Amino acid sequence: MARRRSRGVWTHLVGLYDPGADGAAQLRLYVNGVLAGSAAVSAVWTAGGGVRVGGDLQAGRMCVAVAGKCG
Repeated sequence: MARRRSRGVWTHLVGLYDPGADGAAQLRLYVNGVLAGSAAVSAVWTAGGGVRVGGDLQAGRMCVAVAGKCG
C-alpha cells in the first residue's frame, strides 16, 4: 500500500515481531500507529549487536549520524 508522504513531515515507523502463541510468527509494520502490513515468518534472524537509533553503521563504523536525542 503506497501512500504519498509530505516533505518535512515526520513519519513514525514501528516494526514488530510477534512469535505467536501457536508458533505462527508474524512481522507487522505500523505507520503512524496504523497497521500498514503483516507477513508470516518462517525463520528468525538473530541480531549480532544492539539497537542503534539515529544513525547508520557501515563497515563497522558510525556514519550519517542524526543530531538529536531520545527521551
